[in-house]
Amino acid sequence: MSFVQLSFKVLQAMEMLQKALQYSGIKWLVGGSCGLLLHGIELVQSPGDLDIYLDEHEVEALFHILQNWALDQPLLSTTEIYTSTLSHYRVADMQVEAVGGFSVHKNGSHYYAEAEYFLQQYALNVEIQGTVLAVMPLAHELLFNMLRDRPDRYKPIAAAMLIKPEQHLPVLQDLIERNQWSPEFMLRLDKLLGTTSHTMETRSRG
Repeated sequence: MSFVQLSFKVLQAMEMLQKALQYSGIKWLVGGSCGLLLHGIELVQSPGDLDIYLDEHEVEALFHILQNWALDQPLLSTTEIYTSTLSHYRVADMQVEAVGGFSVHKNGSHYYAEAEYFLQQYALNVEIQGTVLAVMPLAHELLFNMLRDRPDRYKPIAAAMLIKPEQHLPVLQDLIERNQWSPEFMLRLDKLLGTTSHTMETRSRG
């Protein structure tokens, strides 16, 4: 089985975004397939787009700065399990999806991706050709992909986290505590990581 790497156009799009936003004060992070590749997670399919995450209150400011690249205007998107404000851009011939105020609600679990908090506390900073990019923490990617039932993603993510548990499990513990999880989800998480409910306690956010 062969694994993919980030293409030149993805790297170029990341660099252009960073340069466009570096003095804006907007807190954003790379996520999705591109984020996983920056973490060193092996994927078999090349990213179809570049996902970036930010908090809801930053969406309009981002759109104002990137409007020359915009394919649409920010729009609230609500599905059966997801809520976010989405906007799309064409940067260096790569589609960029900006995800604002992302949350997932499924089977009694409620998870909110706090971009600014991640950036301040847990972001992976990756330097590419002199450009420093902030990447969503693996703990976020694990929870998100478990909620959407993507074992092809969450199993390699979990394996990578367990190589350096001292780095990743405290982040996971914090995200567990900041959100709300069903007992069934916690049992799945315990089984996946070999932890127990004594080490991964739940409580409702707030």
